[in-house]
Amino acid sequence: SLSWVKLPEEGGFRYHLSDGKTKQFLFATSLQSHYGGSTTPYIHWVGDLDRDGKTDFLLDLPDDNCGYDDRLYLSSLATGPSLVGKAAQLAGREAACGC
Repeated sequence: SLSWVKLPEEGGFRYHLSDGKTKQFLFATSLQSHYGGSTTPYIHWVGDLDRDGKTDFLLDLPDDNCGYDDRLYLSSLATGPSLVGKAAQLAGREAACGC
């Protein structure tokens, strides 16, 4: 499961992945995006891409300021007690969006 904890000091969120036994920190987000939009991640796909019998997933962290941040997590890249490892990340800003 993917869960979150609200951070009172910074006003953001910490996201964790858990299988019921192990809990892994994945990333943190701010409370709101640049223009006040949601920072809740969108899960686009869940499956077994690397064919190891464990869950892999693709998600997107929203950004209302012309940004994008797509991440692919694979179970086969997990190290130590981790459940997944980040296989790919595509992040950046669109030129002159919304103008």
